Amino acid sequence: MSKADSIRVLHVVNAFSAGGMENGVANLSQWISRSNVEMDVCSLTVVDQFRSRLHADVKLTALGRGNGVNGSIWSKIMKLIKDGRYQVIHTHNWAGLIYGVPAAFFCRVPVIHGEHSELVSWEKSPRRLFMRKFLYRFCRMVHVISEDQKRQLLTHGLRSGKEVLCLPNGTDTVKFRPGDKSSARAILKLPSKGFFVGIVGRLVPTKRHHLLLKAFEQVGQELPEMHLLLAGSGGALEADIRQQCADHPLRERVHWLGGRDDMPTVYQSLDLLALPSDNEGMPNVALEAMASGVPVLANQVCGIEQIINDGKDGRVAVMDRPEILAQLLKEMHSNAPKLQDMRIGARQRIVDHFSMDSMSSRYEAAYLATATPVRP
Repeated sequence: MSKADSIRVLHVVNAFSAGGMENGVANLSQWISRSNVEMDVCSLTVVDQFRSRLHADVKLTALGRGNGVNGSIWSKIMKLIKDGRYQVIHTHNWAGLIYGVPAAFFCRVPVIHGEHSELVSWEKSPRRLFMRKFLYRFCRMVHVISEDQKRQLLTHGLRSGKEVLCLPNGTDTVKFRPGDKSSARAILKLPSKGFFVGIVGRLVPTKRHHLLLKAFEQVGQELPEMHLLLAGSGGALEADIRQQCADHPLRERVHWLGGRDDMPTVYQSLDLLALPSDNEGMPNVALEAMASGVPVLANQVCGIEQIINDGKDGRVAVMDRPEILAQLLKEMHSNAPKLQDMRIGARQRIVDHFSMDSMSSRYEAAYLATATPVRP
């Protein structure tokens, strides 16, 4: 297939701002541009500076949906599909499903739908499950990003009439690679000495920043060389978490970085990434940190054990109380030889199994299969 005959794909997302799924779409745009796939993005609501992460050839359209159901959005997506002559519509998560699938159906364009995290409580109501199952039947393909996610969907009876595929995330192992900690900390204006634990992500309840802040209060009293670094912006809890950092008893060792465009440097400054989230799909931050040679201490949630081999390239454990997380942080800090082995193992794990080359190849094959007419 020549570039002139490339497959045109439109991604439909709720918003295009900093987030795991959006980061995956941005990464995909950079790598899949080398293939026979062209892609654009439709944001149902808003876009922000995160749009700069997309490949320069990607057209990004914001429809300004606002809160609540907006019937005009279906017609706007249909016009976008027809004008762009897209051959595949790739919808993402709940909002992408309910707006993108009907529009694509009336335009007679096949859909691949992606679920990027565990279903949360409001998505498990009988009405929402029925709607999801109904709309899945109009999709040529439904995919998830972890085997745990797949099992969860099947447990709820969510089948599309076809196999639910697992298309794991990937990360750029050239961009995210080990570096010199001292240099990275100097760039970020951090102390050169110390054991740095980081948390990276939007400031939303599922990330459980408060749990890590309380755990650090406990373990930090005992380990004065331990520091806590927070990177990320956006989300309903941003103001509250910033205030918690300012009021923290160990605030001189709590470092607020906010949103950053130099995430490779952030990861290179760390000794450990903490991921206490209670809801994930296949977190990009874990992939990026591990590619940077940073072990990850993660809560036992959907998808994480597909990335981390517990005890070899990171740790996976149930962490539902601050004292449990504090003890895990202490254990990781106390065993320097083991931590060094994990650093090497983490990098190798991502290079071997979760590179962007692998991810873009999987998606290119999925788009080709979705765009190919089904024989009667």
